[in-house]
Amino acid sequence: MAQGMQPKSADSTIGLKARPLTGYCRNSSAAQALAASLLPDPDRLFANGEPVSSAWRSTATDKARIRLAGQDYFVKRYNCQGAGYRVKNLLRPSRALRSWTNGLRFQQAQVPTVLPVLCLEERFWGLLGRSWVVFPYLSDAESLLGVWPALAGPAQEETLFTLAEIFGRMHRQGIFHGDLNWRNILVQRNREGLQYLLIDLDACHYRSRYRAQCAHADLKHFYRDMQRAAVAAVLSDEFQKIWRTTAMA
Repeated sequence: MAQGMQPKSADSTIGLKARPLTGYCRNSSAAQALAASLLPDPDRLFANGEPVSSAWRSTATDKARIRLAGQDYFVKRYNCQGAGYRVKNLLRPSRALRSWTNGLRFQQAQVPTVLPVLCLEERFWGLLGRSWVVFPYLSDAESLLGVWPALAGPAQEETLFTLAEIFGRMHRQGIFHGDLNWRNILVQRNREGLQYLLIDLDACHYRSRYRAQCAHADLKHFYRDMQRAAVAAVLSDEFQKIWRTTAMA
C-alpha cells in the first residue's frame, strides 16, 4: 500500500491521503498498485500515458490512456480554472469525486456504467486545484455516436429501445444524468450481444422520485443527436413510448 494511504473501511473502498491529495480507490490489489504509482504525483504517470483526443477542445480537462502491470486505464484530469474556480468549489466536491460517487450510486440503482477505479482531488487550505478520476480502459467499446452508422436496422431498433428502458428506470428513481449526448453512451459487444454503458457522470443530479421536467430536460441532448442521425419518426415515437411507460411504471 502506498505511503499515506489509509483504509477508509473494511468494505470495497479504501481512502487515500497524501497531502495535498485525498481520494478513494477500490479495495483490490490492482487498484492499490495504481494508487501507489499515482501518489504523490498523479501527473508523472499521466504524462507518460497516451493522450486521448476528444471532439470537444477544452482547457478544462485532459485525458490519457495509461498502462500499469498489464492493465490499461483511462485517466481524466479536471484542471484548475483559476481563483474563481477554487472559490466556487470550496464547499463542494470536485468533478472527479462526483464521478466516483455517482458511479457507485448508478451501480446501486442498477443503471449500467463504467465503475471508476480511483479518484483524487488536490486542495490547498480547502481550495480545489486539479482532480483525477481513473477508469478501466475498454478497448472493445465505442460511443453510440461512432457505432450508430454501422448498426443494421434491427440493431438500431434494439439499441434505441434498450436505452429507452435504461433511461426510464433511471428517471423513475429520480436519477438524472445531466448530459445524455451520444458520446456519453458506450456500446460494447460481447457474447450476449450489445451492452450499453452511461459515462461522464459528473453532472448528475437527483430527486426523490420521477420529475417530468427534469426527465425531459435530461433527454434534450439525446433527442438532438437522434435528429442529427436522422432516426426515423416511427423509431423515435416508439422510443418515447417505451421510455414513458418505464419511467412512470
